[in-house]
Amino acid sequence: MSYSRRAFLSSVSLAAVGTAGCITISNEPSEPWTPDPERLRWRYETKGRVPSSPILSEGQLYVGSFDENLHSLDSTTGELNWKFDTNDEIWATPAVDDETVYVGSRDSTLYAVDSGGNERWRFETGNDIWSTPTVVDGSVYFGSSDSYVYAVNADSGSKRWAVQTDGTVGAGPNVHEETVYVGSWDSLLYAFDKSEGKLQWEYATADLIHVKAAVAGNPFLLARQMRICMRWIEIMASCSGR
Repeated sequence: MSYSRRAFLSSVSLAAVGTAGCITISNEPSEPWTPDPERLRWRYETKGRVPSSPILSEGQLYVGSFDENLHSLDSTTGELNWKFDTNDEIWATPAVDDETVYVGSRDSTLYAVDSGGNERWRFETGNDIWSTPTVVDGSVYFGSSDSYVYAVNADSGSKRWAVQTDGTVGAGPNVHEETVYVGSWDSLLYAFDKSEGKLQWEYATADLIHVKAAVAGNPFLLARQMRICMRWIEIMASCSGR
């Protein structure tokens, strides 16, 4: 399939973050954006596009950028607290848990960074990481373009399990009770046991799965984004995958 993450994100540009309660994204990066002065609280300029969503925790706003840095900003003033340099562009939205920020980079590495901007550990995969991590019960779950779904120890970064799919795993996993739900570019939605990574079931869709499944008891919703960037909702009658 010729579809690429870069092609999908080519229309998304954000050089500044921080309006009153929202983020503004421009589809025309060559055209300057003039914010409403009555709504603008602050503005912060990165040196690259910002495709990921910012995450707010304890007064700090964390956001990744194509400038290869994870930025920590004061959520009130927009001033830079610190930035953490990875070795490639950051497309993934960070996750925060217990004063640790987890973020993947196009350098194929998942980083754990403390609230002061210091690296705690790193975990290397075989390709780019676009997947937003999910942290549950001491484990970090995420996917990689190397086609694997990973679970690593949140404290040490040691691998707990890794399961291979037949395509890029760009969607963030969703953990509900004892099951990890995650979609792949092989068009399958997978359900894995969260402790050992054993496959419980899989469900075939019509095209690649790029977004996170929304679990709401039984049934659950799967929003999947097609390569033509249109959206559908599939409602499964049960969590059995049948």
